[in-house]
Amino acid sequence: MDLMMLAVIQGRLWQAAAMVQQRLELWTPGDSKSAADETEACLRSAMYRAAQAEFEQVTRALDLIDEGRYGNCDACGDSLEVGTLLARPYPM
Repeated sequence: MDLMMLAVIQGRLWQAAAMVQQRLELWTPGDSKSAADETEACLRSAMYRAAQAEFEQVTRALDLIDEGRYGNCDACGDSLEVGTLLARPYPM
């Protein structure tokens, strides 16, 4: 993969990280005072955990770029197609 394409993907990853951080702030679990609040708190907690897992995947992809190991399959080590990386720059 050439450096220009890697820079494009890295930029997309930084954008994704910022968006996920916003979701983490939005869905931070709060105090519940009623049954409806508890239901909402449960939903917020689930959404928070999902966003947290996504954030970890994004930061892992950014770390792999820094280490020079981005773009290879975790299972077999083969290079992934650039089109695949552009469509899904981190595992979901």
